[in-house]
Amino acid sequence: MLSTSVLIPTYNRAAILSETLLALTQVQRTDTNVQWIIIDNNSNDATRAVVAEFAKKLNLAYLFEPRPGKNRALNQALTQCALGDIVVFTDDDVTPGTDWLSQIARSCLEYPEYSVFGGRIIPQWPVQIEALWAQDRFIQTFGFARHDYGPGVQPYPAGSYPFGPNFWVRREVFRKGFTFDERVGPRPANRIMGSETRFLINLATAGYAMLYYPGAKLRHRIQKAAYSPKAIHRRALSLGRAGIYLSGLPRPRLREKCPAAWVAYLLVKMAYASVLRLCSVASFSEKERLRRAVNALTILGNALESLRAGGSVVTKPPSANRGDSVSNEIRHHPELLPAPEGSEEESPFGLNHHPGMILRNSAK
Repeated sequence: MLSTSVLIPTYNRAAILSETLLALTQVQRTDTNVQWIIIDNNSNDATRAVVAEFAKKLNLAYLFEPRPGKNRALNQALTQCALGDIVVFTDDDVTPGTDWLSQIARSCLEYPEYSVFGGRIIPQWPVQIEALWAQDRFIQTFGFARHDYGPGVQPYPAGSYPFGPNFWVRREVFRKGFTFDERVGPRPANRIMGSETRFLINLATAGYAMLYYPGAKLRHRIQKAAYSPKAIHRRALSLGRAGIYLSGLPRPRLREKCPAAWVAYLLVKMAYASVLRLCSVASFSEKERLRRAVNALTILGNALESLRAGGSVVTKPPSANRGDSVSNEIRHHPELLPAPEGSEEESPFGLNHHPGMILRNSAK
């Protein structure tokens, strides 16, 4: 029987965590020895009390990480805990299917040639009727971590990766020293997306094959605070900032040859993104307005973080790229993003008008 460690980082969401732990009591645990590891990332609410309450019903371990940052919390668990054969990563706002752990164990037994797996993620909305903009498959994937390649088991295409709320890795991977990049990921302030993406890129670069296994499914409970266009805008800006940590600084050759010209390029890029953002308001469709705003803010975030970080970024791009990088949620799911009519042309500044165009270029 395989043993499983499930890592759940959390910060000041005691009520949400309580709902998740209640859901976990309904998950079948007959096919695996499981330990649930809750990493408290410096909460000042009732998180510790919630964990103590559910320790009577679940095999829980509690860790406290005072330094802010989800990836710091995960790294503490990876280095301080005795891990099971399978290390599962999820969030504090999920509701797994009752056979979730059984399916995870089954995937590892059926496919011994794979070391990294991703499961299906379906959003659970905080309202009964979805807003029109939230019905868009792109927005669901980008904004709410929907991850659904269909009912069949399949390898992830090159450049595509599992999503943070539902993936698992064999313990042997961590014995080789892989950890999470603490510069990115959720934190109380200065959030930069890319928590699991940088980690998974490193594994792919090292040659680890990844498998999509939809039988291990869960629902991602969307909180009301995240269910708005403004929240999607903030996420897009954060996503753009993550690009330099995932694929390096844009136009590295230009920066090396002429730093002043590189700064000028970024300023033009910011101006262009601002124009795109203003133009997005003119779209008749609410869905299209949000898509175009996401594209503009992603470009803007990338330029801002590039200027802020300057020469301090040491991440080497894992493969050749144009430099206008976006992270896992956009760039690695081209099938989700048909570009709107009239968006096929490229701007005179070497920037793409729409995420669909970014994907089309990067997928070639």
